[in-house]
Amino acid sequence: MSLTELLDLPTGILIALGILVVVELTLLVIGVIAWTRTPDDRMPPPNRWVWLALVALVQIFGPVAFLLARRSHERRFGTAPGGEAQTGGEAIRRSAGSTADLLYGRREDTR
Repeated sequence: MSLTELLDLPTGILIALGILVVVELTLLVIGVIAWTRTPDDRMPPPNRWVWLALVALVQIFGPVAFLLARRSHERRFGTAPGGEAQTGGEAIRRSAGSTADLLYGRREDTR
């Protein structure tokens, strides 16, 4: 498809294509950043380099699949951000506490 044919498309379709491109690039950046920040011991199977190829080459679905697999892997094995194992209740409390700290700042009256 040439540029003139592309520009002849209706405005609504051009806007939808633009939004799709922005979503795709955003997911690619988020996926690559998450991939680089995930340590090897917390990387979901198959392996680190296969995930990078999926994130980079399989548009939209690759980054989403990696982020979901990473989250599922962390929940299944109960690893905290520091890598220590947790029970289910501890993980939920830590997650809720971390979210509250992120939203409202750290509490000053913690013991």
